Amino acid sequence: MKIPHRYRSDFAKHAGTVNAHHLSRVFDSVPARLSRAVEGGAARYTFKDVIPNSRRYRDLAGSIDWLVATGLVIRTMLVDDPSLPFAAHWKESMFKLHLLDIGLLHHMLGVPAVSILSQSWGSYKGYVAENYAATALRAAGVDDLYTWTGRASEIEFLLASAHGAVPVEIKSGRRAGRAKSLSVYREKYAPRVSVKVSAGQYHRDNDVVHLPLYAVGDLPHLLDL
Repeated sequence: MKIPHRYRSDFAKHAGTVNAHHLSRVFDSVPARLSRAVEGGAARYTFKDVIPNSRRYRDLAGSIDWLVATGLVIRTMLVDDPSLPFAAHWKESMFKLHLLDIGLLHHMLGVPAVSILSQSWGSYKGYVAENYAATALRAAGVDDLYTWTGRASEIEFLLASAHGAVPVEIKSGRRAGRAKSLSVYREKYAPRVSVKVSAGQYHRDNDVVHLPLYAVGDLPHLLDL
């Protein structure tokens, strides 16, 4: 489903030198690309088929930067090395995009209200939970969001704290089970603190904090960021 008409009108009104049509195409593409796996398992943003005959980051960079600057999308930067500072390990073309609001995300995915209320929204549920976490962390004051990917694993968010790099894995269900990616990350990097976010209740299991999804915005306070 395309973006609402009012957003499209604002693109044309405020975009300036940035092509408003390109803005619409990039913005429209965000929900689908949240659900696309790439080599290695991380659902990073891909450029193919967003704009005809444009396959490279530099072809879309202006549109992406404009959407990020206006707050319409959140850029989560992808690193393969979780050493601090994260920015030293980020390549400009490696990132994921999240929408500013999960209500808008539901609309663009065409998810009916009855499915949301019954929590029967299929394969997109995990990406909606991830997008919600991105908006909650940004609202809580985390200006720069990072994600980590390994060969076949992905940690949705990395947070810098006094404890070093803190991996945050997002699970959409109440019974999230074993967090495989988090286990891989912990075995490889041995973080002092790890966070597993799900629809379950808060508890702590040694150095792993289990946090309910609705409270993910409290993470900066809990970690003293």
